[in-house]
Amino acid sequence: MIKSFKSAFIINSITYLLLVFLMILNVLDKCNGNFVYSLDDAYIHLSIAKNLAFHNVWGVSNFEFSSASSSPAYTLLLSFVINLVGNNQLLPLILNVLASLLCFFELKNISRILGFTPKLYLLLGLILNIVLPFYYLTFQGMEHIFQCYFLLLFLKFSLNLLNKSNDKFDKNSILTLLFGALSVSFRYESIFFILPICIILLYQQKYVNSIIIFILSILPILIFGLFFISKGGFFLPYSILAKSNGFSLSPDKLLFYFQNMFFQFKKNPLILSLISINLYILLKDIQSKSFNNEIKNFVLLNLAIIISISLHTFLASILYQFRYEAYLVLIDTLIIFHRIIFDKLSNHLTKTILFKLLILSTFCFLGLRVYKTVNFAIFSSQNIFEQQIQMSKFINTYYQNSVIYANDIGAISFFNNFKLIDLAGLSNKEICLNISENNKRRIMYKPNLTQIENNRIKLYDSINSFNNGNGIAITYKNWYPRVLPKSWIECGTWTLENNIACGDKTVTFYACSINEKVRLLNSLKEFSKTLPISVIQEGIYLKN
Repeated sequence: MIKSFKSAFIINSITYLLLVFLMILNVLDKCNGNFVYSLDDAYIHLSIAKNLAFHNVWGVSNFEFSSASSSPAYTLLLSFVINLVGNNQLLPLILNVLASLLCFFELKNISRILGFTPKLYLLLGLILNIVLPFYYLTFQGMEHIFQCYFLLLFLKFSLNLLNKSNDKFDKNSILTLLFGALSVSFRYESIFFILPICIILLYQQKYVNSIIIFILSILPILIFGLFFISKGGFFLPYSILAKSNGFSLSPDKLLFYFQNMFFQFKKNPLILSLISINLYILLKDIQSKSFNNEIKNFVLLNLAIIISISLHTFLASILYQFRYEAYLVLIDTLIIFHRIIFDKLSNHLTKTILFKLLILSTFCFLGLRVYKTVNFAIFSSQNIFEQQIQMSKFINTYYQNSVIYANDIGAISFFNNFKLIDLAGLSNKEICLNISENNKRRIMYKPNLTQIENNRIKLYDSINSFNNGNGIAITYKNWYPRVLPKSWIECGTWTLENNIACGDKTVTFYACSINEKVRLLNSLKEFSKTLPISVIQEGIYLKN
C-alpha cells in the first residue's frame, strides 16, 4: 500500500532509473560496447560547450562563431560542467538523469497542491515515465527535460498567482518570472505556455504581475540575441532561422501556418486527442449551471494549455522523436488528470459517449506512442553509431584539420578538429541566410524552384572556390538534389539497413576536387575493413 508521497516518489524514481539502466544495456549491446546518444544533436551541444570551455568560442568548431544551439542555457550549463570536471560525452546523460528526478520531485509537490493522493501521484508518474517518455528523452541528451522541469516550477508558482485575489508583486511573483525565464532560456518555445498564463493574469486584472512576468520571461531571448549579434551572427540562432519560413500575416503565410498545424496534428494524433479532450471539457464547463470560481480556475488553466498547443503547432514543430512536444504532453496530462479525477462535474463528463470515445482514442494513441518509443529506444543509438560515429572515426583517422562539408555535424565536430562547412546552415552564417531567405520566397513569392536551386548552387560553388576545392563532403545526397557543385566527385556511400533516427539512410562521400579523389578513395577502402558489417558499402572505392 502506498501511503506517502515519499514512497510514491521513490517508486517513480526507481522505475525511471530501471528503464534508463535497461536502455544503457541495450545501447552498449547494439553499439559494440560504446555509449551513443539517440540523436546527433546532443553532440552539437557538446561541441559548442567544449569550444566555449576550452577556446572561448561559441561555435561547433573552434575556428569560428556559430549559434547552432537553440538552447543557449543548456549549452552554458554543459560548458560550466566541462570547466569543472573536464570534457566527457556522458555529461548530458548524467545531467538529464538529475533533471528527470527533479521533475518527479516537482510533480510530487504539484500533486500535493492539486489535492492528489499518493496513489494518484504514483499513477501519474508511471504514466509519464512511459508516455512522455522521460527515459528516452534522457538518451537524446538534449535540453527538453530541463524545459519540463522549469515549466513545472513556473506552473506551480503561477497557480498561486492565479488563485490569489490581489495584484501584489511578491516573492511568489519573483519565483514565477524566474522559472519562466529559465524555461525560455532552455527552449524558446516555452513562451507558448508562459504567454497564455500572462494573458489570463491580465484578464484577472493583475496587470503588474502579467506585464513584469512576461517581459522578464522573454528577457533571455533578448540577451542571447544581442550576444549573437555582437559575435557577427543573427538575433535568433542559426538552428531556428535555417528551419523557419519567417513570420508574416499575409494570407499565403497564414494559410501555411494552418496547413502546418493540421499536418502536425495528423502526424502526432496524441496531441490532437489531448486538445480535443481540453476543448470538450472547456465547452462542458462553460455550459455548466454550477459555474463557480473553482470551475472558473479550471476553465482558465484549460484555456491556457489549449492556446499553448495551438501556438506551438501553428508556429513550431512537434514531429521528431517526442522531444518538441514533451512539455505540452507533461502539462496537459497533469491538467486533464486533475480535471477528470477531482472536478465536481467529472461524473457528468464521463457519462457521455463522446467523452468516452475521446478517452479511448487517447489510450490508443498512447499505446502507439509507447510502441514507437520502444522502437526508437532499441534502434536509434545503433543508427547514430553506424553512421555519425563511423563518420567521426573516419575523419579522425584521415582528415583532421581538413575542410569538411557535412549536414549532420554533431558527433563529427565533437570528436574531431577541422574546418566545418555546414551544408544545412546550422553553423554557417552565409548558408543559413540563403536557406532562410529561400524558405520565405517559397511561401510568400512562390518563385520558380529553378531560381532557388540556382541561388544555392552559386553559394556552394563560391564556398568551394574560396576553399580552392580542398577537402571532402560527407552528406545526404537526397537532401541536395541538383545543387551540389558539379566539380565534386562521388566516391562512395554507406547505407543503414534499418534507419529510424538518422536524416537519411545513405550518406555519400565526395572529393571536392580531382586532387582529393585518390586520397579519399584510398582512405575509404582502408577504413571499409573497420565498418560494422551491417553498414552497406557501395562506390568506386570498392573497385580499386
